[in-house]
Amino acid sequence: MKILNLIKNLSLADCPLCHETAEKNGLCKACWADILALHETRPVCPVCAEPNASGAVCGACLKNPPNFDALYAAFRYEEPFVTLVHRWKYQAALPYSGTISALIKLVLPKLPPQSPFDCVMSVPPSAQRLIEHGFDHTAILANAVAKQLDLPIISPKLIERQHRVPQASLNRKQRMSNLKNSFSVHGNVADKHILLIDDVATTGSTLNELSGCLKKNGAKAVSAVVLSRRYKDER
Repeated sequence: MKILNLIKNLSLADCPLCHETAEKNGLCKACWADILALHETRPVCPVCAEPNASGAVCGACLKNPPNFDALYAAFRYEEPFVTLVHRWKYQAALPYSGTISALIKLVLPKLPPQSPFDCVMSVPPSAQRLIEHGFDHTAILANAVAKQLDLPIISPKLIERQHRVPQASLNRKQRMSNLKNSFSVHGNVADKHILLIDDVATTGSTLNELSGCLKKNGAKAVSAVVLSRRYKDER
């Protein structure tokens, strides 16, 4: 079935959201405008990217700082963005990878002007999840970011991820414990400021667990870029 989906989607010439004729970016003009309207411009916590009135570090991060040093998100987790990402990720719609890659680049102006990053790394899927999806979607995003920032990429093969119950099927408390000790590092990350790339952050537990693992292995700092941050009132 996964191979059939790949073959089917390789020939798509219409917008995946409304089935009108797609432009070069993979969407029709109206749907592209709807996606761009979700670009996050509100003040957010500079650590967890949760919106707040002042744009200062939020109380939750002051009380219990995450393992990552900063999180940057491009879009609000709303329709039609949600449908686009789900179809790309779960229906192996590879032709839309260019569209998704263009979208994640919109978060890059939020990064520090003088980039302190040493390398880019995607949040790897488990081996079983990679088979289920049919492709490594986060590696596609990481390649786009690395190329834009002219930074080297750490191969996802250097990070082993144990297979666990999908985070999307769990509540917040379960998400926090589900990934404990699920990552292991098999490469040299000592003294590097790593820029992690993922598609969507909900509780941030995946980024937090991997960031902690990287720091235990010598990384000096870990920041993260995601397509979308799912906020507390949306979970």
